[in-house]
Amino acid sequence: ERCRSIVDELRPLVLESSLEPFGSYLQETCCEASDLDVLLLGGGCDPRERLSELAGALDSRRTPFEVVHRIFSARVPVLRLRHVGSSLPVDVTC
Repeated sequence: ERCRSIVDELRPLVLESSLEPFGSYLQETCCEASDLDVLLLGGGCDPRERLSELAGALDSRRTPFEVVHRIFSARVPVLRLRHVGSSLPVDVTC
């Protein structure tokens, strides 16, 4: 399934954590405008710091993801990505 393969492409960047997809793609209720929601689990430090580290890893390496927006001031911080190959928006939260 497309959603699982996209999450698998992110896994090498979060070796000390796990990634769990959730939301409409996982429940198969998505539409064309849906994004892929992914929860970053483990790691033990501040969610903003963990998402910032992931954004830094994506910025410094050649990956199939583009960092679109860092929404770290929200109650639940979000790192918004775009999977380049599919143009699928991916929201990572902790």
